[in-house]
Amino acid sequence: ALSLYDLLTPGSLTGGRVIAGSGEINAAGVVGPIGGIGQKLVGAQADGARLFLVAQENCAEAVRSHYDKKKLRLVKVHTLRDAIDALNTWRKNPDAALPRCTK
Repeated sequence: ALSLYDLLTPGSLTGGRVIAGSGEINAAGVVGPIGGIGQKLVGAQADGARLFLVAQENCAEAVRSHYDKKKLRLVKVHTLRDAIDALNTWRKNPDAALPRCTK
């Protein structure tokens, strides 16, 4: 969904940076949980991602996963709009406060 949004809107949603995310999205734009979040985090980090968008229902499992917390930032999202807003904010300021996954 984010790739399509990026293709259909002006500019780059990520500013050329490597990001990742996972979750299923329904017709209302709600991002739902997926299985294997820990493995996806490790793979995304290995591919150079610095930011990972996590469905809020996956946050507890995600923060318990084995990834380098200094290299990969987890951002909690509930909707496609949340994800777009987070990426726009992060693109402008990678250190900006964003919704975090917590235990």
